[in-house]
Amino acid sequence: MSHPRPDEFSFRRYLAAKRTVDDRALHRPTLTRLTDAVADRETLRVLDVAAGLGTGLQRLLDWDCLPDRLDYTLVDIDSATLDAARDRLLAWAAEQGYTMSTGDEERETFELTRDAESVTVRFVSTDALTYAAATDDRFDLLVGQAFLDLVDLDKGLPALLELVADGGLAYFPITFDGVTHLSPVSDPDLDQSILDAYHATMDDADRPGGSTTGREVLDMVAHGETTTLVAAGGSDWVVHPPYPADEAYFLHHLVDTIAGAVAGDLSEERRRAWADARHDAVAAAELTFLAHNVDVLARVRR
Repeated sequence: MSHPRPDEFSFRRYLAAKRTVDDRALHRPTLTRLTDAVADRETLRVLDVAAGLGTGLQRLLDWDCLPDRLDYTLVDIDSATLDAARDRLLAWAAEQGYTMSTGDEERETFELTRDAESVTVRFVSTDALTYAAATDDRFDLLVGQAFLDLVDLDKGLPALLELVADGGLAYFPITFDGVTHLSPVSDPDLDQSILDAYHATMDDADRPGGSTTGREVLDMVAHGETTTLVAAGGSDWVVHPPYPADEAYFLHHLVDTIAGAVAGDLSEERRRAWADARHDAVAAAELTFLAHNVDVLARVRR
């Protein structure tokens, strides 16, 4: 099956396409520890930062990971992405048999009910750390998926942990940790140069975040004054042919992202040659991709 290179790229389509990649990647023992830890809660207040299209909430409900009564807040800096999340969640909830009611005309809050389940869903369009600085609310569970590698960890992690109530949990799945691999490799030197430059962009002093955030979060949580490590494990992205769902698009988008990130670090000719070869491999259903990520679950004590 041919998977031609898209004429243009959409970050929201990328978020949707990686749903199945994330589903496979998540470290299930860590997620099981989370489910067990909140099972006896009558009501759970959850904050999902950098929530994107809301697939995290869908997954946790689909997989029966949380109690029946939820107050779930999704925060994302991009209002258009949150609008898409709202539409997708409402459509998905209707398919799953939930009864829905909106709390306001702007649909910033709505209620989902089904049998014993009652889920209040709230949408807040702002930067996660701006939200952390402005709110007095505290949550029983904080979720930050594929996010901590994009912030200044020394400042960002403590700020996020402050949002967790005493005895609550912080869950950071799919946190990138320093390994990107694509095959087949026709030019090892070029491939290594591209990937080294790509990882170096994550560690640039002018950019928050870093290329080894997964292990750094693990260490900070394990030795933190207010945190206890509950569970952790690898959550590697692995995509190989034949590509299910929209995962060919996921790969095309990643190739475009990597090539764009290293512009200026290599000659335009070499960069374009690498990107063209990788897009061609996706189109021919020949590319295999791996990225190493880490899932971390922590208990927060004051």
